[in-house]
Amino acid sequence: MTPSALRAALIVAWGILTLGCAVRERTHAPPQDDLRPSTRALTPDDFLPSGSAAHQFDLFTGDSSEPSQRLTRRRLDTSEHGAAFAIHEGERRIEYLSTGTDGSLRLHASVERDDGSLALFDPPLVVCPPTLSAGEPFASESSMRVVSDANPGRQREKGTARRTISHVGVEHVTTPAGSFDAHRVEITFLADLTFADADTLTTQWIVPGVGVVREERSRRVTVLGAQGHPKVERLEIVSVE
Repeated sequence: MTPSALRAALIVAWGILTLGCAVRERTHAPPQDDLRPSTRALTPDDFLPSGSAAHQFDLFTGDSSEPSQRLTRRRLDTSEHGAAFAIHEGERRIEYLSTGTDGSLRLHASVERDDGSLALFDPPLVVCPPTLSAGEPFASESSMRVVSDANPGRQREKGTARRTISHVGVEHVTTPAGSFDAHRVEITFLADLTFADADTLTTQWIVPGVGVVREERSRRVTVLGAQGHPKVERLEIVSVE
C-alpha cells in the first residue's frame, strides 16, 4: 500500500470510529470550592509511595460511580532501562524512574500493558523538579520512541514528549481511605509523534508522607488530525499497607 493510500485508509477508518461523536473541549478536573494557596513546596518524594508501602486504589472509568477494579501501586527497585526504581500500577502500567544529581525526578521509560507498548525517553524526561512551588509551572521536553514491549526492536512511533506540571494549591478531598487536605497538582503531557498525537491531562492530589491519594486522567489520541474520544479514569486511595 502506498503512503497516500495508507493515509486515506486511516482517515476513513478513524472517521467510522468517530462518526457522530462530537469532540468536547477538555480541561483538568474542576477545582474544589475550598481551593486555597499553598505555602509548602512539593518535592519528588511527596509523589512517591514510601519504601515498600503498597497503596490500594479503586479505579473508576468514564462517569461510573462504581469502581471497575482495585489495584495496587508500589515502588520496586530495578535497573531496567537505566532506572533506579519503578512504580507498578497493578498489572497495567509501569513507570521506570530515577533521581537526578540535582534531586529532580526523571522518567526513563513507561509500559502500558493494555496495548503492549513501551515508551522510551532520551534523555530521561524530568517529571518533577527538586522543588515544585505553587504558582511556578515546570516544563520539560525529551525525544520519545514507542516500541513493542514484547519486542523492543520493533518501533511503532517516534517523536517528542512535552510535559508541564503545576502546583495549584491545597484543597480538601474525600476518598475511601478518609479525608485529606491535599496539594492539587495539574499535569499536561503531549506526545507529538509521526502518525499520531496523544495528550493526557492529569490532576493529582498529593499528601506529603503518603503520596497520591486521588488522581484523575483524561487521555486522547489524534490520528492524522482526527480526534478520538477521551479515555477518562479516576483513582481513589483505599488503604496503605
